[in-house]
Amino acid sequence: MTLSKRFLACRELTFPGMAILAWGCLGIAYSMGVTVTWTGLGVNDYWNNSANWSNPPGNPPNFMDEAIVGLPAPTVLNVNGLVQTLVVTDGGTINMLGGNDLTITSGVLTNFGEIVVNSDQLDDLTTILLSTTTTISGKGKIVLNKPFFSGTPPFTMTRGATIESSSQINHGSNHTIEGTGQINAALNNEGTIRALNPNGAGVLPLILAGNQQFNENLLTSSPSGQLDVKTSLITQGTAGRIVADTGFITLDGTKIIGGKLESNSGGQISVVGTNGARFREVLNEATVNAGVFLGIEGANFTNNGTISGGTIRFDDSMTLNGTGEIILNNGTLQTLSPAVLTQGATHVIRGKGILSAELVNNGIIEVSPASGVPTPTLTLSGFSKANNHIIRALPGTVLDIATGISLNQDTASGRLIAEDSLIQFNSGSGLNRGRVETSGTGRIEVRGTVTFTDVTIEGALNVRAQPTVQLTVHGSSLANNGLMTVNPQFANVSHTILFDGDNSMSLAGNGMIDLNNTQHRAQITIAAGKSLTQQANHKITGIGQINGNLINLGEIVGDGPANLIDINGTLSGTNNLKNVRINGNHLIGLGNIHSVPTFGTYQLTDSSTVEFEIGGTHTNLFDKIFGETVNVDGMLSIEQIDTGGGVFQPQLGDMFEIIYATNITGTFDAVNIMGLNPAIDYKILYATNSVTLEAIRKYSADFDFDGDVDAADLTRWQAGYGMNSATYMDGDADEDGDVDGQDFLTWQREFGLGVPLTAAEIAVPEPSILRLTLMLGSVALFFLRG
Repeated sequence: MTLSKRFLACRELTFPGMAILAWGCLGIAYSMGVTVTWTGLGVNDYWNNSANWSNPPGNPPNFMDEAIVGLPAPTVLNVNGLVQTLVVTDGGTINMLGGNDLTITSGVLTNFGEIVVNSDQLDDLTTILLSTTTTISGKGKIVLNKPFFSGTPPFTMTRGATIESSSQINHGSNHTIEGTGQINAALNNEGTIRALNPNGAGVLPLILAGNQQFNENLLTSSPSGQLDVKTSLITQGTAGRIVADTGFITLDGTKIIGGKLESNSGGQISVVGTNGARFREVLNEATVNAGVFLGIEGANFTNNGTISGGTIRFDDSMTLNGTGEIILNNGTLQTLSPAVLTQGATHVIRGKGILSAELVNNGIIEVSPASGVPTPTLTLSGFSKANNHIIRALPGTVLDIATGISLNQDTASGRLIAEDSLIQFNSGSGLNRGRVETSGTGRIEVRGTVTFTDVTIEGALNVRAQPTVQLTVHGSSLANNGLMTVNPQFANVSHTILFDGDNSMSLAGNGMIDLNNTQHRAQITIAAGKSLTQQANHKITGIGQINGNLINLGEIVGDGPANLIDINGTLSGTNNLKNVRINGNHLIGLGNIHSVPTFGTYQLTDSSTVEFEIGGTHTNLFDKIFGETVNVDGMLSIEQIDTGGGVFQPQLGDMFEIIYATNITGTFDAVNIMGLNPAIDYKILYATNSVTLEAIRKYSADFDFDGDVDAADLTRWQAGYGMNSATYMDGDADEDGDVDGQDFLTWQREFGLGVPLTAAEIAVPEPSILRLTLMLGSVALFFLRG
C-alpha cells in the first residue's frame, strides 16, 4: 500500500479540548505537533532516522509537525513520511528515493531549496502528496526525476515521479516545478512549470493533468523536455504564458482561455489525442501543430505565430487578427454555423485541403506549397466567401472553387490570382466583382455552368467542357484584359459564354475572346431582348459563332477564309470585321452613318439581311462596307434617314457606292427599301469590286413623279404627244427625246402600278381592266381627233 492510500485510511477523533489523530495503520497516536528541524547527525541521511531530527529526540516528524530542512545539514534521503508543514531553507535538499511518498497535511510547503522526487530514478512510483489545498512558496524548486507511466494493476504498476492532490495547489510566483513526471492536481500557477530532462540528455515528458488549471505565469517545455497537458481547462491571466521553448508542448483534450502561447528556437505546441484542443481569446505567438481538431472560440483571435494541421474550426463569429498564418496540411478550416470568420488585413491562410468556413477575407489566402507531389489543392467549399484582398494559387498548385460556392469580391481590391498555377470554377459556382489574374503559365478554368458578375479578367481564362460548359455573365459588364479561350481542347460538345445581365451590357478591356471550334461548340450568346457592346479595344477571334444582339466597336476576326466566325443574331457597330459570315442581320448604321471595314472574307448568306442607311450623297452621309473579299447574298435593306433637315431623298441619278472591295461575288436575293420617295427606286449596279445604288424612277410611265401610274400620267402623255425634245415629265417613258406611241404602250403596261385599290375595287375582281378599258377609249378618241 502506498503512503497516499495509507493516509486515506486514517481517521480523525475529537475529544473535549484536544484533537487526537489516530494513525491506524501504524498503531501510533501523537499529540499536538511541534517544529522538528533536520540535523543530519544520524549514521545516514534517511528521513525516518530519528537521530537526524532535533525535536523530539528519537522521533521523525509526523502529520502534526512542522519539519524544517536546510543548512548546516542540507541533504535528506529516502523520504517516506508525512508532515503537517514542510519548510526547505536556502541550500536545503531533499532527495526522495524511488518508491517513497511525502505527504503534507496542512497545505503549506515553503521551499527555498530543492526537492528531487525519485532521485535515484527507480522504476517505481514516487509521490509528493498534498492532502488539502496547498500553497507552495519560496524561491526553490521541485524536480520530478522519473517519467510517469500509468499502469493497470495487477499486471503493470504505475511508476514515475508525481505531485498529487485532490485539492488545489497554489504555486507561488518565485517557485519552480520542473523535470519529468506528472503534476496531477488543480493548479493555480503563479510560478514556473518547466518540462526538462534533469540529466540533460534526451527528451522526457512532464505531464500536467487534472480537470482545471489556472496559469498566471509560465508553463513551458525546454530543449530537453516536453510538456504534455492532459487537462480539460487552463485559464490564463494577463501574464499567463504557455511557452514551447525549443521542445514540444502537447495538448490533449485541453481548452485554453486567455493569456499567450509562445514558441522559440524551434519549439512547437502540438494538438494530440482524440479530443483535440480549444482556444478562447488567446494571443498566439507560437508554432501550433493542430494535427487533430482545434476549436477556436470568442470574439477575437490574434495569431502572430503559425497554426497548422488537420481540422481547425472557428465556433463564434470573430476577427482573425495578427501577422501570423494558418497552414492547412490536407486539413480543413471550418466555421460552426452561423459563425462568420473575418481574416484581418495582415493575416495569411495558406496550404492545401478544404476551406469550408464562412469567410470574409481582408488578408491573403494562398495555395501552397509550390509544385508539390501530388499537386497541392485547396478547395473553397461549404459557405460562400467574401474576398476583399488576395486569394492566390502559387506555382504548381490548384485552387478549386467547389459546386455551389459564390466568391464575392470587392470591386476595387478583390483579386483572384493564378501564378503558374490553376484556378478552376466547378459547375454551380460563381464569381462576383473584382479581378481574376494570371501570370506565367497560370490559368483560370470554367468547368460546367458558372456565373461571373461584373468581373475584370487579367490573364488567361479557359471555358472548358466537363462535359458541357456555360459561363454566364451577369451585371453590366465583363472587362477582359486577358485571353478567354472557349473550348481550349477543341471538344465536340457545346461551349458558351452567355451574356445575360443588364439589358445593355459591355464587353470592355484590351483583351480577346478566342472561339476555338465550329458552330455551337464555341459560341458567344447574348440573351434575348438584351444587347452587348464590344468596346473599341477588345477583340473576338477564332472559329465559332456569335448569337444575339452585338454592337461591335472593337474587332471580330475569324481564323481564315475557310474558318469563319458565324454571326447569327444582329450585328451593328463601326469597327473591323475579318473572316466573318453573316447568317442574321448586319446593321451597318445603327442610327448614325458608319463605314465598316472588312478584311479577309466577309460573307452574306441567303438567310442574312444587311441594312444600309442613306442620309445624303456625300461619302460621309451614307453607310458603306469596304474590304477585300465580299460575298453578296440574302436581303439588302436600305433606309433613308434624317441627318438634319428631314429625311433625305435622293435625286434621280444619284449614286451610292455601298460596297467597295477587292473582289465581290454574288447578288442580293431581295431588296427592302424604307423611307424612300415612292417615285424613286434604287437600281443595284454590281461590279467586280463594287456594289452601287443608283436612284432611278420607280415606274417609267410615272410622268407626274408621284409614285404611281394612273390617269394623271396619261394626261401628261397626251399633252406631250408629238414633242421631239421632251423629258419623262412630258410623257417620254423611254427617254429617247420624243413622246410617241411607244411611250403610250409603256404607260399601258404600267397602268395601275403604285395606285392603291379602293374598297369597291377590292370587292370586284379585276377592277384595273375596267379602268384600263375606259382609258383606252379616251386614247382612241384622242387619236381620232389628231
